[in-house]
Amino acid sequence: MLSTTSEYALRALIELANVEDGHMMFGKSLSERAGIPAGYLSKILAALGRAGIIDATRGMSGGYQLAKPAKDILLIDVIEVFEGVRSRPACILDKNRECDDEKPCPAHDRFQKTRQSYLKFLEETSIAAIAKRRTSH
Repeated sequence: MLSTTSEYALRALIELANVEDGHMMFGKSLSERAGIPAGYLSKILAALGRAGIIDATRGMSGGYQLAKPAKDILLIDVIEVFEGVRSRPACILDKNRECDDEKPCPAHDRFQKTRQSYLKFLEETSIAAIAKRRTSH
């Protein structure tokens, strides 16, 4: 359901959420821990920085850290950086077609509940909730 870029962004943020408060993680370490190619990760981190989700500091003691507590970063906030606004109508049968109650596709009524559940999950789940679950396994 997510693009590779969004998936990688979430993986990187989960790693950063597990960094001790006040500490930073080097890009190389983050790339290795999250399993994301370094060049791709730098572009993702730049976008997350512009969105105010992470902070970056250059230099020997620099690196990356979350700009706010992981509990305050919702999945939807991250996904929207890379996928666009959450209100965009999406049609399961044709991503280029506007699909809503006024112009429904044949699958609209059945898919609407799934789409609403998916959006609710993204809007109510924080990076902290996922990072906590990951470290408990």
